Amino acid sequence: MLEVVASMALLVVIFMIYQLVRARRFNAFKDWLNNEIAPLAVEKHLSSLPPEQQTDAHLEATKMYWSAYSVRVLQLALHYEILNQESLQKAGKWRFCQHLYFIQKQYLNQQLNTSKPSKALA
Repeated sequence: MLEVVASMALLVVIFMIYQLVRARRFNAFKDWLNNEIAPLAVEKHLSSLPPEQQTDAHLEATKMYWSAYSVRVLQLALHYEILNQESLQKAGKWRFCQHLYFIQKQYLNQQLNTSKPSKALA
């Protein structure tokens, strides 16, 4: 009986270590988005703004809005094609994107449509 309890405890510890490794990889993905992709995506967005929206206050507010959540950075990067599905799949980051969209869906910008229509629907 003691062996069964010990083996179950070992399985729980191994599972918790596995979950910790997964969480660290996801957090590294979010850090990569915020540190490397966010400046590129935000600058590309700022350059596409109309001239009347080029005031310092508006530019700063735009930077703050788009950088506030990792999902918005990802949404902007996909919209401006800084990132695409194929490159994310090759890098092994596609699953992280799906997870990020799911857990932060309430922070998505509703006016920015990043989804492309399917060929089956066209």
